[in-house]
Amino acid sequence: MNEPRYLNRELSWLRFNARVLELAEDETTPLLERLFYLSIFESNLDEFYMVRVSGWMEQRDSGGLQLTVDGLTPQEQLELVREHALPLRVRAAGALEALWPLLAQEGIRLRRIEELDEAQRAWLADKFQRDVFPVCTPLILHPSPSPPFISNRSLNLAVVIGDKKAPKLARVKVPSVLPRFIALPGGRDFVTSEDLLAHHLDSLFPGVQLRETHLFRVVRDADIEIRETDAADLVTTIEETIRARRFGAAVLLEVAPKMPKEVRRTLRTILDLDEEDVFEVPGMLGMEGLSDLASLPKPKLRYARHTPVLSERLREGNLFATIAKGDVLVHHPFDSFASVEGFVRAAANDPAVIGIKQTLYRVGAESPIVDALLQAAEAGKQVAAMVELKARFDESNNLVWARKLERAGVHVTYGFAE
Repeated sequence: MNEPRYLNRELSWLRFNARVLELAEDETTPLLERLFYLSIFESNLDEFYMVRVSGWMEQRDSGGLQLTVDGLTPQEQLELVREHALPLRVRAAGALEALWPLLAQEGIRLRRIEELDEAQRAWLADKFQRDVFPVCTPLILHPSPSPPFISNRSLNLAVVIGDKKAPKLARVKVPSVLPRFIALPGGRDFVTSEDLLAHHLDSLFPGVQLRETHLFRVVRDADIEIRETDAADLVTTIEETIRARRFGAAVLLEVAPKMPKEVRRTLRTILDLDEEDVFEVPGMLGMEGLSDLASLPKPKLRYARHTPVLSERLREGNLFATIAKGDVLVHHPFDSFASVEGFVRAAANDPAVIGIKQTLYRVGAESPIVDALLQAAEAGKQVAAMVELKARFDESNNLVWARKLERAGVHVTYGFAE
């Protein structure tokens, strides 16, 4: 029996994401958590295309002949990915549609603007004029050497305008400053930001005939390689890479099933994509925005809150004296990470400590660990920190922390995530 010795890496990853989707489909999972899992599923799939699929597309387009460990060419690998990824995305859309009636029973109702009463529509019209209209800029889309740029993971309306004999295609980006789900007064009814925008397009196209409106979404290559040997100044290289990432090549176009072939073809031409790079998705596009709804303050629709515990031994006044009496085992996330934060803070405050060395990989927007390192440096201690600048998608945040540490006198070095 000649069975393959290796699993296909990309299919293995898609199977992992399928398990995330299964949690969203599981009827024993609390409702808002099911929304959250759908958001994670979509975010995961986006990153998969931004990083993994983009690499295979680059190899295909450059004529590369590198094979997978199971003997597939780049084109064969891409076809296999689509064969498995598209059904998962369609399945996720079906899972979401099944959730809306259940959420409505719990007082969370997604409404179409046409279904609302006059007072609700008036409230939304005022919100549009106040918060949406000033940040919208319609642009004409047409194949050219320099077409209007469509940003990564953005929601967009493709609007067919003008005379039937000579229609034009315009694009209006759904403003990212808007919440995806807009709560109406009372907090029970919600409308999507794209529905609000589509309902008031006449304000953006005064005197222009609006023929059709279609939602679409673009995912772009974000896996820009950083070669530390290419530049003397790594920080400058990282900064340039972060800026360049916004303008990566398109790798996926998501459209609604009713989008006409002509509109679809125009978008593909502008984005330089083949038909096989298009996902026709029923239901909602851009499900990562579901995390907003999943965060609603409805404890009964979420998992019971887990509160990490702090070992009684670590509650004693002198942490170093406690450790001197014997090791203390902490098991995260069940044991509180406050024990680690307290350890670094104690080192920063203890006059007997003359130096601290710390590795920082993915640092949050607020970090008690970094605060303690800054405090230690300001107190005159020798503090060294290795900051990982190549932690994908956290490079910008880590740069901010690295500079803040350097300004405080911390000796900062940079590591590489390979």
